[in-house]
Amino acid sequence: MSKMANGLVAVALMAATVAQADYVSGYLGQRDAMYMYGMNVTQRVSKEFWGINCDVFQVVFKMDTGSTDFRYVQTNSSAVANTLSARTWFPDTIFSYQSPFAYNLSNTATYKVYGFESGVYNGNASIGRGTFFAYCFSTNPNAYVFLWDGESCRIKYSNGSSVASVCM
Repeated sequence: MSKMANGLVAVALMAATVAQADYVSGYLGQRDAMYMYGMNVTQRVSKEFWGINCDVFQVVFKMDTGSTDFRYVQTNSSAVANTLSARTWFPDTIFSYQSPFAYNLSNTATYKVYGFESGVYNGNASIGRGTFFAYCFSTNPNAYVFLWDGESCRIKYSNGSSVASVCM
């Protein structure tokens, strides 16, 4: 594993150790994780990391080129989680020179989702490419992570398996 990847993992683990919240009772352990190297983010929300039953769901990423904008949502409704208009935009575009970047969602919601797309700067989309890590920390041993890829129309799981899905 590269120094950069080791550093990103260290950031995630440090953040998780201080993420113990009042609503968490029991052992908050890392239940699942997913790593995507050289992942493109294009216009529209083309890639989404989903955390199911994660008490804390964290993404850590480094943009190698270009930039990304992302939206997020925490909800108990899968229908709301699938609705782009229900998601909150992170206020700033993340550029390659600002990496690495980490963000976490933590509450009792069943579904936590991050949707990534190309960043927009001065009205122009800047297709990004980067390394993404998604970590699921939970008291629930069945909590898990998956990636929905709107370009390849696949859902990819951390164990390497994938299934067909809808396209954007």
